[in-house]
Amino acid sequence: MRLLLLLLLLTACNAPSTSTFSDTRMCIGYKVIIGEALTASQTERVQAIIDETFDNIDNTFNEWNPASEVSRFNATHSDQPLSPQLKSFLDTIDKIVTLTKGRFDPTAEPLVKLWKDKLSQNELPTEDELEKIKEAIGWQRIHYSEETLSKEHPKTALTFGGIAKGLLVDNLTENLQKAGFKNLYVEWGGEIRTLGQHPQKRPWRILITRLGTPESAVDTLELNNQAVATSGSYYQSWSINDITYTHIIDTETLHPLPVTPTRPRSVTVVADSCTLADALATSAMMFEDITQARAWAQEIEETFPNTQFWLFAKDLL
Repeated sequence: MRLLLLLLLLTACNAPSTSTFSDTRMCIGYKVIIGEALTASQTERVQAIIDETFDNIDNTFNEWNPASEVSRFNATHSDQPLSPQLKSFLDTIDKIVTLTKGRFDPTAEPLVKLWKDKLSQNELPTEDELEKIKEAIGWQRIHYSEETLSKEHPKTALTFGGIAKGLLVDNLTENLQKAGFKNLYVEWGGEIRTLGQHPQKRPWRILITRLGTPESAVDTLELNNQAVATSGSYYQSWSINDITYTHIIDTETLHPLPVTPTRPRSVTVVADSCTLADALATSAMMFEDITQARAWAQEIEETFPNTQFWLFAKDLL
């Protein structure tokens, strides 16, 4: 049985004292709940903020959009102009790479592509292919200043799949807050951030479940201006030579994470920002043993007191 770790909102989302916005952007569903009834003009304003925030993320960070800033950088070896928005995000990533001791690596894209292409053909990359790709991998291959972004190797490419949802959720929450909305629940693809209170004058409550039902609850969270993100290795897998490979690539070993009884299979993190929670959840998946992952998580919790981890391995399903 696969572990399904879902986040469920414990409230009547369509209650008269809330206003809900939901749709699909970039193939992923979002939900925004404003903790008050809105006028027609406020409703239009919220939807405009949502659309503008998604457009900004799509045009800057989405490597699936060939016209985005990151896609243009990935496609060329020449120096590229750097927008203030991407520069600020790279500053954040630099801190996260240091914090996670390189476990979070946004340069994994060429390695991910190589492995997915090979595994889809029921093959494994050769050692020669891996060695050639290795030359393009590593945060140290990326260089940037206030206005310019460059890379050392022509195949080096950035991917923000392990953090982009958290960034969008943070940006959307903060943009709505600037517009005067103080009580918010923002979710995109299971990554969540809350602000203020539920209309019932209590924290926003989130239910962590194994099977997506209240009966399989692991814990109930009361979020006080906090975010929560989940990373798991059960979404995609390939089995070759009696080894099951997941879609998560370890840039240190150059291999995707194999499924083992003791390796983390799902990690949920609560933190002050969804960007940080997203990156920490992704990084915790990189450990070979869940005991090691829990020891590292404890160190992070001691460094960031508002951070909390839930880790699960296959043998706990």
